Amino acid sequence: MSLDERYGRRPPSAARRRWLLGVLAGFVLVAAGWAVWTAVRITSSSLTWRDLGADASDQAAVRVSFVVSLAPGRRAVCAVRATDASGAVVGWVDVPVQAPGSAGPVVQVTPPAVTVHTSQPATGGGVSSCAAR
Repeated sequence: MSLDERYGRRPPSAARRRWLLGVLAGFVLVAAGWAVWTAVRITSSSLTWRDLGADASDQAAVRVSFVVSLAPGRRAVCAVRATDASGAVVGWVDVPVQAPGSAGPVVQVTPPAVTVHTSQPATGGGVSSCAAR
């Protein structure tokens, strides 16, 4: 007597195997589609920024100028900070940036100079990070 006979196991039917293979194929297609979509979104949403300058002549504030490069129609929030002579952060402000829609792959946006109010006299400042929203 075989184990299958002893325990009443039967091999899966052809219909059940086809159904399982169909479910597996559907799962693989969905996973592959998600991977492609994610890769396209990551590469098309490139976001970079560059400091243009900081004016720390005021004892209570720093004016920071910067430029942001991002995809047309996209939005970002940039964290602009003021620092003292030791590099410690003495002021911080979040600045929303929006790129106008255009035909190019990347748009450069130069917001007006941002005033960062400080808790102590600052010697400089700049953008610490930008995040797409």
